[in-house]
Amino acid sequence: MLSEQQSGYQSLSRYDIQSQTFSGEVYRLPGRDIVGIIQNPYDSSIIGYTYMLGGVLVQNYDNKLSTYTSASEDKEDSYVIHFDQDYQKIVTINQSIDSPSAYYLFDTKTGHSQLIGEERPWLNKYSLGKSSVIKSISSDGVEVESYLTMPSQSTVKEVPLLVMPHGGAIRC
Repeated sequence: MLSEQQSGYQSLSRYDIQSQTFSGEVYRLPGRDIVGIIQNPYDSSIIGYTYMLGGVLVQNYDNKLSTYTSASEDKEDSYVIHFDQDYQKIVTINQSIDSPSAYYLFDTKTGHSQLIGEERPWLNKYSLGKSSVIKSISSDGVEVESYLTMPSQSTVKEVPLLVMPHGGAIRC
């Protein structure tokens, strides 16, 4: 169960329904909320968890996928969206806060990836602004991530600042 019961941050904990008690953490990430679990679609076992970092979903695996995904030649902002039962072929998505996502097929035998699709390919002809993550500490001591996107190729020294509040934390 995803719960804040143990540490103040959302972690994956064992929960006994009969006794209605927590019996320890399965996954915990200090200073961050775990936002989801990763299940093996072939046997339903839990093989990892997800969390947000710099506006990008990050996956952490505790099985063979951790070895293969770290060996992939894809960008660091990639995560697995599918794999075959033998972990021979892995489909990943590369995403970032300042460019459209791209899909790759990773072959674990050769160690190479092949582009198999892109989201919003029509944006490739444009020079998109660069985004950066700004971290600050709130009044209650919680680290808050904000994103700043600067215009591309701007020759004007003073550009307007647009603020887009989005409703707060990942969880309510």
